[in-house]
Amino acid sequence: MKKLLLSFIFMAVMAALAASSLSAAAAAENEIGAIAALEYQIEHNPGGDSGYAVLSPVDALSLKLSENDMLRSYNGSTAEIKLTCGAVIQMAPGTEIELGFSRIRINKGGAWVNYKSKKKDGKISFTATTPAGTMGIKGTVFAAKFDEKTGNAFLQVKEGLVEFRQAKTNKTVDVAENQLLTVEKGKPLCDPIAVDASYDVLTGAARPNNEFENYQNTNPFDRLRKK
Repeated sequence: MKKLLLSFIFMAVMAALAASSLSAAAAAENEIGAIAALEYQIEHNPGGDSGYAVLSPVDALSLKLSENDMLRSYNGSTAEIKLTCGAVIQMAPGTEIELGFSRIRINKGGAWVNYKSKKKDGKISFTATTPAGTMGIKGTVFAAKFDEKTGNAFLQVKEGLVEFRQAKTNKTVDVAENQLLTVEKGKPLCDPIAVDASYDVLTGAARPNNEFENYQNTNPFDRLRKK
């Protein structure tokens, strides 16, 4: 009887360990990225349908992001997200985005995206979407912004080439290096214009260097970066 009991306990422990391993493997498989740096606080909505919860910098940097997760930055906060596909996203203050394995959707606000495709076939491998349209990226550094009050969208390309496809009309236009595209709600898609290399469409001023720490001047105790 004692041997039978020990055997039952052993089998139960092994089953629990196996279930734990499977759960960990599933979590790792579903992970699409992580928050690499944060200034102040950010809100996280798991799966996009669970409601927002406020994360401190410490909690945010330990979070594993999954498909359809949503993030929302405050007016005084910024965040840097690194996706497993290789994209690096810098959220501007007052921004809401939805994340996918090789895509983002900007519902309001804006973000800089640095994505260099590992594929050399020249095909679109990353997309950024706003309510005004979709940007297909082959490997570039760009900023996308959507103004929810006016319904206008903005696309600035720092490096490479981005194809913008307007919602509803399905018309496209290519935006090249150091060009800015303004998409006005209810108006035909226009050609991009040239802008100075130092211009930042998210702030309307010269963009500081690419170091995340210099993007916002906030309390250093509220700013953390993964090593």
